[in-house]
Amino acid sequence: MVLGIYCAGGFGGVVLEMVKEINSKFSRWDYVCFIDDYAKEKLYLNYDVMSFETFNNLYNKFNAHVVIASGEPLGRKKIYEKVKKYGFELPNIIDGLANIKDSSILGEGNIIQDFTHISPSNVLMGDNNVVMTFSRIAHDSTIGSHCVFASSTNISGECTVMDCSYIGTGAKVREKVKIHKNSIVGMGAVVTKDVDENNVVVGNPAKILRKNSGSVFKGKK
Repeated sequence: MVLGIYCAGGFGGVVLEMVKEINSKFSRWDYVCFIDDYAKEKLYLNYDVMSFETFNNLYNKFNAHVVIASGEPLGRKKIYEKVKKYGFELPNIIDGLANIKDSSILGEGNIIQDFTHISPSNVLMGDNNVVMTFSRIAHDSTIGSHCVFASSTNISGECTVMDCSYIGTGAKVREKVKIHKNSIVGMGAVVTKDVDENNVVVGNPAKILRKNSGSVFKGKK
């Protein structure tokens, strides 16, 4: 089986190391490469880089998996939809030091880094999310798809985080709070009430800074 890591960049390198660790224990993939439609180089970290068009011509849903290594929620969604159009499966990439209990339900294509904790009580998570190191998602919470939880985020019990939301490093969300889709919670923010769709909130307590421009790391106004 082949694995294509979509996006040859910094986070792609992180995912590669997770994949190598999984492969050292379970030998899941015979060949690993990067997929990047804009890369100028043919190698990244000494692994082959190819466009998705080339990858799709060489492989298919029966002999290849894809995992998405973008840190942008809307970018993750766009790539996910393209990959699924051609039927590729997206495996969950879960570090061996992550703490996830069987009663929690995860979709596909999620990347769960080391020292994360997903509660043993009824967490539902959709597809294509990233949960970075030292983050926590507490009991009875519902996570949509294409979300990114940066390092050391803390989601309290009975929270809802909807599709394409970004929770910044060290942010904390109070119990029973709902983060609506396409929202950005800034680094270190303390969220004590619901966040409406397409808003960027920052501070303690978190307040609206601006509307979401569509990108976490680019195009800020």
